[in-house]
Amino acid sequence: MNSGLAQSTNRVKFISINPFENTGQDYSPWLTDNLDTLVKNAWGNNLKWVDVRLTFEHRSTISKLSFYDYTGVFTDKPAYIYALKDTTLTYLGLFDGSTYNAYVDLNLTNPIIADAIVVKKYGNNIPQKIKVFGDPTPNSSSLNRVRFFAITPSQNTGQDYTPWFSDSLNVLVGSAWGNNHTWVDVKLTLEFKSTISKLSFFDYTGVFTDKPALIYALNDTTKTYLGLFDGSSYNSFVDLNLTSPIIADAIIIHKYGNNIPQKIKIYGNPINGAAKATVSSPPTTPTTPTGPTIVGTKIPITPKRWYQLNHVGNGLEGLFDGNIQNEVFTGWSKMLSNYDSYYPLKEGEVINIQSVKFYDGSGTMTNTPFKLYGITDQWQRVLIATFTGESYNQWVGPNPSDVNNFVLSNPPTANFRYLLINCYDGYPREMELYGTYTASTVAQTNPPLKSIKMKDAFGINSFEWNFLKSSNASLIDENKMPAFKAFTGFRQYMDWEKVEHFENVYTYNPCYNGGWNYDVIYERCKTEGIEILPCLQGVPKWFYNTYPDSTYHDSEIIPARYGYAYSDPNAYRDQAQMAFQYVARYGSNANVDPTLLSIFNQPRWTGDRPNELKIGMNLVKYIECGNERDKWWKGRKGYQTAREYAANLSAFYDGHKNTMGAG
Repeated sequence: MNSGLAQSTNRVKFISINPFENTGQDYSPWLTDNLDTLVKNAWGNNLKWVDVRLTFEHRSTISKLSFYDYTGVFTDKPAYIYALKDTTLTYLGLFDGSTYNAYVDLNLTNPIIADAIVVKKYGNNIPQKIKVFGDPTPNSSSLNRVRFFAITPSQNTGQDYTPWFSDSLNVLVGSAWGNNHTWVDVKLTLEFKSTISKLSFFDYTGVFTDKPALIYALNDTTKTYLGLFDGSSYNSFVDLNLTSPIIADAIIIHKYGNNIPQKIKIYGNPINGAAKATVSSPPTTPTTPTGPTIVGTKIPITPKRWYQLNHVGNGLEGLFDGNIQNEVFTGWSKMLSNYDSYYPLKEGEVINIQSVKFYDGSGTMTNTPFKLYGITDQWQRVLIATFTGESYNQWVGPNPSDVNNFVLSNPPTANFRYLLINCYDGYPREMELYGTYTASTVAQTNPPLKSIKMKDAFGINSFEWNFLKSSNASLIDENKMPAFKAFTGFRQYMDWEKVEHFENVYTYNPCYNGGWNYDVIYERCKTEGIEILPCLQGVPKWFYNTYPDSTYHDSEIIPARYGYAYSDPNAYRDQAQMAFQYVARYGSNANVDPTLLSIFNQPRWTGDRPNELKIGMNLVKYIECGNERDKWWKGRKGYQTAREYAANLSAFYDGHKNTMGAG
């Protein structure tokens, strides 16, 4: 990027974007300056060099270009920028993404006349916005926009063409089916009788060379063929330049079904003295607009109620926001390639699904489908719908082998407790459910307010060595106690290995590893009115050594015994057993069977004080099962989903409903 002389501040508008090859990338966000609407990455066939032409509204003398640099640096494969005049390409400069979240300017030392610019780019190595500055060249702006003010189909087939009145690419003509599968003339009446020289059509998606739309000019009753539109471009405006301008008071689109342009622009000039046109009411036909049948009414879904069993940055709001232009994106760095998302139904809420609509944007997931299930009160999964993304930019139904049918062939009759999505991080752009719905009538009540004193809201995270003397780990350091007396809560980071250094034998006073005296710490805290919350964290060396894979030889792995699934409560029996031993000593139950308890009662060396068995010391009321169980930065070995943690808690709390044996 370079700087030059003072440049024109007039904006040069481009009206169409034409990639020389369709690689699946949608460049239409370049048509808006909105930084919330960006060009999405595309992969696969997009990983190649492609020229993308941005055609100006008028031939112009350009002096500056400005590119929005979002993220990513690609100095090895930068985007090359050219000016195009007729068939002559002139190199202007390059864009390599070396800035971050800012516009960068390409100032031309010598202004150049161009009809378009060409961006030669590799893959996703592109600017996210492009602005061109300069001035129209003399005689290049003689064409004005000719407006049409009425759209009249020769037959009402249920298709709504009113989006043609708007230039917004977020407002498109919806597809219609059934009675719409026929040839129809759609007349666009011009505001004034005009001499027209050019038409421009926005080609969204779909190719229909077998049944293209035929374009005519209508002057009074004379119809003149101008050309055709067959959808052979992609997400860009395509121009129909007339060799000889023609007088017309309307344009007729002779079209079959949904084979239409999504936007229509007409250029020329009103005939001097032409009166403003009027139009009679459009003909009406007693035809009921039809489309694929939908049974039931739309079921309301509260997107924030979905919870995903994975490391995600965003929720599933994008799946239900009505926006069919954007893909659903829930974040990077996921731990699981295949995972579930749950939607809990409220008490008394009833959902009976009869029809399902998915909006299929781009990409396919034939081997990694998105599936919708219902979960019964017996935890049975009932498959409702499957989405594989094998269509393109259209609504599809719940059966990939019958995409135009939205109705479930066998609607489930079970009383669901949850809806569940299973996916491989691929989604339809939208999901709509239809059927019958009964809202919950159970009143939502707030729990009673508790009166909490401010002093009881102050606590501290700390370790055992913060209480004890460095010279004697069995004694309180009185110089440290004044700092603790300012708090009423002490959350102890308590390492499992300090209590159970060897498997099935336990130490507390002193701990085998470090010699710490837990008894004296807890007794002093109780005397000072400090509530203790031990946070049992980490795993001992003997535990992680059960894993043959050395990458799991880490104290911060999930406390699941090797060979068990994280979702199996039995995987956590070792940790639950350690918690039982600990609570039997420091809890309030003095009637625990001592034969269930184990203590390391041997001196570690000559003169060492051995541990003693104690029960029901009534020093600890609470214990926390683990710290930061979603350690995504550790990878899967340090990450539990919410339901895996629930299995862990079930073992920790009561031995999975007392099914894991005594002690």
